[in-house]
Amino acid sequence: MTRLKTALACLFAVFQSAAAAPEDPGGWRIEAPDRMAPGEIASLELVFDINSPWQMYAPSSLNDAIGVVGLAVSLDAPEGFAVSQPDYPRPVNMGRYEVYEGPQATARIKVRAGADAMPGTYRLQGQVQYQFCKPTLCLPPQRDKLALVIEVE
Repeated sequence: MTRLKTALACLFAVFQSAAAAPEDPGGWRIEAPDRMAPGEIASLELVFDINSPWQMYAPSSLNDAIGVVGLAVSLDAPEGFAVSQPDYPRPVNMGRYEVYEGPQATARIKVRAGADAMPGTYRLQGQVQYQFCKPTLCLPPQRDKLALVIEVE
């Protein structure tokens, strides 16, 4: 009987830990060319994978008013480069707030290498801020560093 109790206790512990394990709300990645020519304009895409039932708050005045952290992307370019403001996707209006739902949401930033950019390796850095929620839980806001290297030929 002791073995049965031990086996049941182990089985119960496995189910309990599986139920307590955090779900994966999603994540993000950068899709960008690794090379460009002087004067060329490239499009950087920050692709956010959003797993159901999670949502990600969009940048909006509605979300600011209720105090949730909307998506924000900032990118600093090296001297001789220019970057646009992010072009965020259109959010879904949920009444009091606006969100992005899965499977993906993509923010785009245009980067231009100056016409007189010297050949070489250039590092672009910035920050990505976002918050995932689902109907019963909001995760803490995240602030991740963003970095990429582009070679000018």
